[in-house]
Amino acid sequence: MKVRECFQTAASLINKDSITNNIQDVAQEKAFYYREKAKLQKQIVEYISTMKKKDGSEYKASSVKQAVDTLNRHLLHHSSIPHINLHDKYMFSDLHDVLHGKLHYLQEYGFGEHYNLKVDQFKSDGHNGLQFFRYISKHNQRGINGGEAQIISIPDDNNADENFYLQPNPYWITGSWYRTAHVRKNRLNKFMQNIGCETQIDIPIELLSNHFEHKTATQILQD
Repeated sequence: MKVRECFQTAASLINKDSITNNIQDVAQEKAFYYREKAKLQKQIVEYISTMKKKDGSEYKASSVKQAVDTLNRHLLHHSSIPHINLHDKYMFSDLHDVLHGKLHYLQEYGFGEHYNLKVDQFKSDGHNGLQFFRYISKHNQRGINGGEAQIISIPDDNNADENFYLQPNPYWITGSWYRTAHVRKNRLNKFMQNIGCETQIDIPIELLSNHFEHKTATQILQD
């Protein structure tokens, strides 16, 4: 065999060996990926399924979702799993199903947020108080008499001050500590700006919202 043919044969064997090694490396990486992903998903599913407060009561649905959001942010920086995203229902299908079921369960039993409250769910009790008709099933909210509801009494607060949310009176020593005029929009807007400065949050007033993404008092006054 000529020297040139020997080199070609040797090079061919080296290339084949290199390709084989690359295939094995890819296979090992895939095996590691699926193994670690399955292990992580199992741990988080067990955590979500059993998580409760120290006193044994349930967390709010929003708290459960925030826990998953926090885990996701942490894993994005520290997980060995590439491109991890706990919110991807295709990557973590079991977690998606369990989380969806958990949130639905909590909302059904009063641990969610009341996004769909309707004015006809509140009725006068005839004594200056109110009765709130809370429907367990979201498919059963087509009128007070349209199905079974939990009736929650909200009695009149005889000690309530009709001017509860008022401007402070700087001259209260000579009279009442509050003024009879309510806090105006600009003053309330300034409150929110001060809170933003103290917490180092710099966002437009129209984007300000509270923890549950409801409108702030400032936004309501602007409407």
